[in-house]
Amino acid sequence: MTEEQPITKGTLVLEPGTLWPKLKAQTEHAIECKALHSIPTEYEFVEQDGIRFLVRILSNLVRKDKAK
Repeated sequence: MTEEQPITKGTLVLEPGTLWPKLKAQTEHAIECKALHSIPTEYEFVEQDGIRFLVRILSNLVRKDKAK
């Protein structure tokens, strides 16, 4: 693994190709620590100005409130 560069003036510098692996590793760690839970959602596609967006809709708000 390469040495990370220090954060200066609020800018985080990532080496090319490292964001996705770091994101996956941090997500896995959060799930293992029970800091991140899967929340069931439904989804639909919405299009605006020719751009298609995937919008996720929380299926069960009661479960979310209990998790707080």
